[in-house]
Amino acid sequence: MTTIPTGCSGQSNSQPTLKPCPFCGSTSIRLECFQNKNWEKDFWITCENCDATSGVRDNKTSVMELWNRRARE
Repeated sequence: MTTIPTGCSGQSNSQPTLKPCPFCGSTSIRLECFQNKNWEKDFWITCENCDATSGVRDNKTSVMELWNRRARE
């Protein structure tokens, strides 16, 4: 399950599918966004099971690619 909150939309429709959490394997993943001090949106991903998070990126596609990156693949 991927949750995308209201206000985080408006990006490309061709986004990657999120992989399960790399730490606990949960599929309870949430994409979050906030407006930074420059009035731009920043995005990150959080696992709702173990609270693992991705780094912050300035668009949904790049934060989703960051989340999906696995060191051993």
